[in-house]
Amino acid sequence: MSSQHIVLVIAVVSITTFGLRAVSVVLARQFGDHGLIDFLQKRLPAGVMPLLLIYSVQTLPHDDSRTIGALIAASTLALALFWLRRSALLSIFSGLALYLIAINGF
Repeated sequence: MSSQHIVLVIAVVSITTFGLRAVSVVLARQFGDHGLIDFLQKRLPAGVMPLLLIYSVQTLPHDDSRTIGALIAASTLALALFWLRRSALLSIFSGLALYLIAINGF
């Protein structure tokens, strides 16, 4: 892969990311008081987390007990923090940190 191709890919990804962020800001201003937006804002994080958990479980090697134990511990922490604090960001980052620590053996 050439340097020019890498720069082009980074440029396309950057423009796409910036464009999606800009569109979300414009739509938030335009539809910010809509009931559906409020509903999605409150319910979507809790709806996405089980899907991520199911996907993670399906892609694991099922014969590695360390990986499965780390996933169970991290998932339990993430669910408990989300239940107690209602902060998707806190629960996702805490669960991810615990998982990475458990897998890498720090």
